[in-house]
Amino acid sequence: MDEETLKQRQVITNLDNHMKRLAEEYNSGKITITLLQTAFSDFMERLVQEHKECEGIIAEQHEAYSQFTVKLAIHREEILNFSKNYEKKREQYISDLFKIRAEEVQIRAEEARMKQDLIKAQKELDAAREELRRKIPEQFCDMIFTLDVMEDPVVATDGFTYERRCIEKWFSEKKTSPTTNAVLTSIALIPNNSLRSQINQWREKMVNAGRAGADADTDTNVAVVAGADAGTDTSVAVVAGADAGTDTSVAVVAAVAVLALVLIRCWCE
Repeated sequence: MDEETLKQRQVITNLDNHMKRLAEEYNSGKITITLLQTAFSDFMERLVQEHKECEGIIAEQHEAYSQFTVKLAIHREEILNFSKNYEKKREQYISDLFKIRAEEVQIRAEEARMKQDLIKAQKELDAAREELRRKIPEQFCDMIFTLDVMEDPVVATDGFTYERRCIEKWFSEKKTSPTTNAVLTSIALIPNNSLRSQINQWREKMVNAGRAGADADTDTNVAVVAGADAGTDTSVAVVAGADAGTDTSVAVVAAVAVLALVLIRCWCE
């Protein structure tokens, strides 16, 4: 119950009590009929005035209620529109989410397939590398340090040939022979020009063999990887075969190795 209604009820109660008091005084002879009529007239005037005030309050409350009803209708329309927009956005979000999840599944499947291709390529590369290693003459390799074809062969005072960068690093820490472990009186190194020339000739032969065994459309791509830099595994970098009797088979192996390397580099990038 609001404050205005309580006020109206209090006024009515006060008037009712006043009338009862006047009636009691009249009955006891304390007041005359004239005074009672005057009091009754005052009472009626006050009652009319209170009635007018109540009507004004009721009119104001009715106007406020009408405005509230209009605002409520507007708010209901806004809430309805918001609800509709929310449902549309929710449906769009769910649809986009399903699309993203489907794309994620496809990406994961593609990733798994690429990983399988990478594993397969790595195995083929390892097999090709091993095949090429078997075709490399042992005297061309540094069998102590790199187990690979030498780029700059030098002869130490122990009479054995090593890769220059490896034996120099060894001598920076020790003064013994890597092969015999004997103490050396000198760490001087002599270039093995004869062996270096044989290695270069062998490389040229492998490149030519690879070109001869490749298809006409892909011979350039197969023969590109002949000379690797000093830090590269030469057994993989040399993309050609071995002896003259197996030129074609070695060229095929070399092509597989090149393809595997391309796949691995693409995957890493």
